Amino acid sequence: MNIAYHRIRRTAAILTGLVFFFAGALKLMDPTGAGLVVADYLSFFHLGFLSPLSKAIGVGMAFLETAVGAALILGVWKKVVAIITSVLIAIFTIITLILAIFNPQMDCGCFGEAIHLSHMQTFLKNLGLCLVAALAFLPFRELGGNRTRKLVTFPIVLVLIALFTIHQLFSLPLIDFTSFRPGTELSAGWTEDLENLDVMPPAQFIYEKDGQRQTFSLENLPDSTWTFVDAIAPEIPTKADNDGFVNLPFRDAEGNSRDSLAITGKVFAISVTQPSKLSPAQWQKAASALSAASDNGFTPLLLAAATPASLEEMIKPMSLQNGAEAILLMNAYSADYRTLISLNRSNGGATWFDDGQLICKWPAGKLPSSSALRQAAADNPLEHMISYDTRGRIASQAWLIAVFAVMILF
Repeated sequence: MNIAYHRIRRTAAILTGLVFFFAGALKLMDPTGAGLVVADYLSFFHLGFLSPLSKAIGVGMAFLETAVGAALILGVWKKVVAIITSVLIAIFTIITLILAIFNPQMDCGCFGEAIHLSHMQTFLKNLGLCLVAALAFLPFRELGGNRTRKLVTFPIVLVLIALFTIHQLFSLPLIDFTSFRPGTELSAGWTEDLENLDVMPPAQFIYEKDGQRQTFSLENLPDSTWTFVDAIAPEIPTKADNDGFVNLPFRDAEGNSRDSLAITGKVFAISVTQPSKLSPAQWQKAASALSAASDNGFTPLLLAAATPASLEEMIKPMSLQNGAEAILLMNAYSADYRTLISLNRSNGGATWFDDGQLICKWPAGKLPSSSALRQAAADNPLEHMISYDTRGRIASQAWLIAVFAVMILF
């Protein structure tokens, strides 16, 4: 009976560990997404002044969850890990209870973009986790001894988690769970629906001055003493919303919708979520990539969370070489920050569309060369997309296999 009881407790600890491990690992796979979730939490709890740290907090919490999960699975430092786990579960449960009561328009982000739960579902999930954890840890004095042979295994697992985290900080998610994943079809019905509107809803632009933020229309932008923060595209319901398509709205300098440019032929779109953070060298690389894309038969697009006018104000003082400024501004369009961060998690990353279908993405630090774009233009888009998506899935599965192989075999 005693052996069966301890086996039940050990199973409960492993189940708790698996939840923590996969919840953390899915967030580590998408550090930018983890930062966005934390930013939403900080905003809801009126802690917006911490938003510059949101990505660091998100990655740190995800790493802690993954490490705690691994420790529970391995059965090392049982009492210390039980205390840390109990505190985390208690905090998560209280927070999700508050969210369930007030039901704000935000995602819990418990499992990154992979699994979306309502606030009530998240709260109930945490209640269930409380029960499983209680079975695993109580009574506390009977937790049993540590699995000392696993004390060597745990540091190895931590190194594997750390290497995975570092890789993902400089890359796009290995598996894309956003609405703009490989194979996604852009909505061709967007423009048609706009034509049926009597009045085109105006875009809104947020600027900041002396710590105060204010919203302006395209016709009433502030002077240069204000700093651009974000561009908000109007939300317009379309017929395509129910047809499995996604919308990628963007506008030209006059405020006209130009999203139809992205649904015809080969399109190479560089998305810039935070234009003010790009260095002259990064702008120069973006211009070179756009030029190379045009030379190889792609329609080049620069989609920025800024108006073309404010973009010009940022770029002009940089004195870019080889006509880079003209290339950038000639292909510049404004889009919503949230849309762009979903399209490509990298600030200055690129995306290839073929007749409106998303084929693949590149992070800002690895924009394709002219020869790579020439090869891409010659490739079969469907084969390229499958190869791109498969590589990411195989890499993530290989990492998981390596981690669990170490935990089981050593």
